[in-house]
Amino acid sequence: MRVTTDACVFGAWINECIKKRNLKCATALDIGTGTGLLALMLDQENNAKIDAIEIQKDAYEEAKQNFQNASTKHEINLHFGDIKDFKVKQYDVVLCNPPFFKLSLTSPDEFANLAKHEDQLSLEVLLKLIEKRLYQHGSAFLLMPYERKNEAEKLIQAFNFRIHSTLVLKHNNKKSPLRIMYGFSLQQLETVNETLVIKNAENSYTTEFIRLLNPYYLDK
Repeated sequence: MRVTTDACVFGAWINECIKKRNLKCATALDIGTGTGLLALMLDQENNAKIDAIEIQKDAYEEAKQNFQNASTKHEINLHFGDIKDFKVKQYDVVLCNPPFFKLSLTSPDEFANLAKHEDQLSLEVLLKLIEKRLYQHGSAFLLMPYERKNEAEKLIQAFNFRIHSTLVLKHNNKKSPLRIMYGFSLQQLETVNETLVIKNAENSYTTEFIRLLNPYYLDK
């Protein structure tokens, strides 16, 4: 599976939110872990017990290998199966990079469809599952295409969540936003809205992008 730039930014941003907002992160749930990237990034910066669940067998095996090779600092428990059937318990942090291409053409590759399209897990169902698994004090984090911003915010608020953090991700200042990232909770927190630009006018990575991702570079 590909490791995308937006997923890397998402993982780094979640950790920054937890640190800056002093959010509790003793337990966490990664829904649809894929390669295990987000769980590994969370593990690097937090002393958390993490449950990571994946429905696609090949991705599950890849995540298992990645967790073993990474020599994780703390406890990551990998589960194979559907989050809809997963045991219900509460977490301090729930995160998900969901299959979000709702209206795009599907691929003949079943694996790609599971990973990229929300036929298996709609945003409404996902939020309902998060609601059941989040402590009152907890925070959930979600990555979405920017074009679904209005829909996502209406649904988040429909479940009585309060958005406390957003990050708009842009490739450069000339292009429209690519992604929007949400942090939300059942309690009211001060709202922080940010924008991150990946490349500057010289097509080099921006200082802000490098600073955010720097803790995760291997060749420092």
